[in-house]
Formats: sequence, structure tokens, C-alpha cells
Amino acid sequence: MDRVPAGLSSFFIYNPLYGPTDETEHEKLLFYYPPDTPLDQKLKYVGLSEAMVNFTRYFRFFFKKKISLK
Repeated sequence: MDRVPAGLSSFFIYNPLYGPTDETEHEKLLFYYPPDTPLDQKLKYVGLSEAMVNFTRYFRFFFKKKISLK
């Protein structure tokens, strides 16, 4: 089996509190690598990350209420 070297295709930092509307959504993005990536692609990755975080928050809240460790 061939080994594939590790690589970084993109890295970004965003703040979901910034850019609350569709017109200001780009303000959420604080840092993105590589910098020459088109803005629409950057926002797609940020939106996907936000969706995954919000999805997992739902389950954390759900299981916290259902399972009590008393």
C-alpha cells in the first residue's frame, strides 16, 4: 500500500458572531489559507463548518437533557 503524504488544502478561522446577514457574511472570515481562493468558495467552507458545529450542538444539548449522571 502506498503512503500519501499529509497535506493542508485549506485552513480558516471564523467568528460566527460577525456577519449575521447574507450581505455581511464575508465578515465572519478572519483568516483563510490559501489566500487566493475565491470568496464564494471560502464562504461555502465556512458555511459547511458552521452547519456541522450547529448540528453537533443539538446532540450535545439533547443527550445532556436525556442522560443524567446523578
